[in-house]
Amino acid sequence: MDDAPPAPLEPLAAPGPGHDDPAADLVGRPVEEAGQLAEERGWRVRPHRPDDLLTMDHVDDRLNLEHDDDGVVRRTWFG
Repeated sequence: MDDAPPAPLEPLAAPGPGHDDPAADLVGRPVEEAGQLAEERGWRVRPHRPDDLLTMDHVDDRLNLEHDDDGVVRRTWFG
């Protein structure tokens, strides 16, 4: 039996096809809190409102935090 301690956890990566959304727990949180948690997980963060103009470039580790006028995250996605 191996008594070695477990390896440290790595930051979560952006999900690939067929994987659950690792950022789903950020929905419903204030955008400032969600952004801080996302950065602690190693993701770049792009907060925005639903009608903000966004660039169309894809960045694998960038988490988009769509929030309402009250600053509550309503949707997340990577790219």
